Amino acid sequence: PSSVASADRIDPDLKAPITRSVVVGLERELLPNLAVSANYTWSRLTDVVGSNNTGDPIGLTFARWIGLGTGDYLPGTLLTGRLPNGETYSVQTYIPDAARITANGNGRVLTNYPGYSADYQGVELSIVKRMSNRWMMRAAFSYNNPTESFDGTPVNTLGNPTRRDTDALVEGGQLAPRSAGSGAGDVFVNAGWQINVNGAFQLPWGVEVAGNVFGREGNAFPIFRSVALGRDGSNRVLVTSEVDSFRFDNLWNVDVRLSKGVRIERFSMQFVADLFNVLNANTELNRQRNL
Repeated sequence: PSSVASADRIDPDLKAPITRSVVVGLERELLPNLAVSANYTWSRLTDVVGSNNTGDPIGLTFARWIGLGTGDYLPGTLLTGRLPNGETYSVQTYIPDAARITANGNGRVLTNYPGYSADYQGVELSIVKRMSNRWMMRAAFSYNNPTESFDGTPVNTLGNPTRRDTDALVEGGQLAPRSAGSGAGDVFVNAGWQINVNGAFQLPWGVEVAGNVFGREGNAFPIFRSVALGRDGSNRVLVTSEVDSFRFDNLWNVDVRLSKGVRIERFSMQFVADLFNVLNANTELNRQRNL
């Protein structure tokens, strides 16, 4: 506390993150007012770094203890128990060597996440029927596969080899960034597929009916236990094998609209009736994850 300088450091060889991306697409008009398209996307993010999760596209900040390697972490609590589906779990935690931390000045170094990369592969398909012959429609489908890779021994963003809900440390495992926001956070965004279909039909007398159908795979639901890891503080330790071992139910939503246009001389009005969530779905979007 009496120090006039921070014990923390910034790596003098700190690099900017690098994103490589390739998109291959094809679009074709099959008939007048009817077009289809397909796109494939590949990308890789390396040299990940951030500062307090600001400006980092996947919400990671790597700041390890100065002078500590993976060999400087001691076995901590062995977590055992039973998951909600009846399966048992056994997860080893690790504690940084406090003596080594003190000997190296009690500081952390902000640096690039060593050996880490985030990969993405996705396919998008769409069909568009523009308004003609009194009807129109749009339909789109996407398949998404974001994954994480590690060179060498995986460590979390503290440099600790303990698996956490935001650091599953699974080679080739799913990347599911944790959302933030007051009252709406703690959502691990990761849907392998998503579909959206909407359309409209013009009836006589200025009446129009329209609808929208949206569906996506349920987001990841990582289950954790809060454990104290010495100088690394309290952490949410992941007790499932992967971040998406459990998922919420798939989400489906249907909305419909009925409208009628009225024109009086130079003025026009439209009367609209919307019905949202027609099927009255009560799909769960969030839940307490602390086992």
